[in-house]
Amino acid sequence: MKKLLISLFVLIISLNGNSQTFQIKLKNGYNTKTNKLKYLKKPKMYVFEDVNGIHKVKVNDVEELKVIEFPKNKFFYSRSGLTPYIVLNFDNIHKDKLYKLVKDWIKESYKNPDKVIKAEINNEKVKKIRIEGYDPSALSTHGLGNNYFGADYTIEIAVKDNKIRFKPISLIGNHLGVKDLDFLSYPEYYFKKNGIPKWGWENMPEQIPQLFEKLANSLKNYILKNKNNNSEEDDW
Repeated sequence: MKKLLISLFVLIISLNGNSQTFQIKLKNGYNTKTNKLKYLKKPKMYVFEDVNGIHKVKVNDVEELKVIEFPKNKFFYSRSGLTPYIVLNFDNIHKDKLYKLVKDWIKESYKNPDKVIKAEINNEKVKKIRIEGYDPSALSTHGLGNNYFGADYTIEIAVKDNKIRFKPISLIGNHLGVKDLDFLSYPEYYFKKNGIPKWGWENMPEQIPQLFEKLANSLKNYILKNKNNNSEEDDW
């Protein structure tokens, strides 16, 4: 029994590096908070640790599961929604330089950058730019195989000295030609109250964070690669 508890503890710790905090309510009335939780597909079970120790509960014994604190540096999607934003940190880059690099990234990453940029706000403290993009095959329903479909997304990028706030605003799935899948405004539609994705939507907790992390990482890598460039043109 002791070995089992130790192995479970290691399992939980190793799988919760994103610092999200869950509130979990069981059908027997037990209500607690935890930031060390893992869903086991076989058997369908939650394993979590709180102030009273380590617990193993069947999914059907969970009344409600929700996120009450999202991770600070990584996207996470659940019935409670998506991580509101993440912050990208840089060393010694003034906001004007950083903002220019953001716009350069947009110009090089999108076919029609002038159409992608929807709004710009500039003031002394912060510079903001809002963009709209489309990914033709970022998401998929899960039934008899994966059925991939496209999604329109909106992102707000806010810039201060040495840091960027990368904030998803909307994500609308274009499934079978119908744009009616609002993943950010109505996340509870795709999950059961016990936190498990509904049938067909099992891929969403992985694919939605991946979509935005791919964009955020692309932006960060571009800035790190080009931050020391002093000219808009390469030397020939």
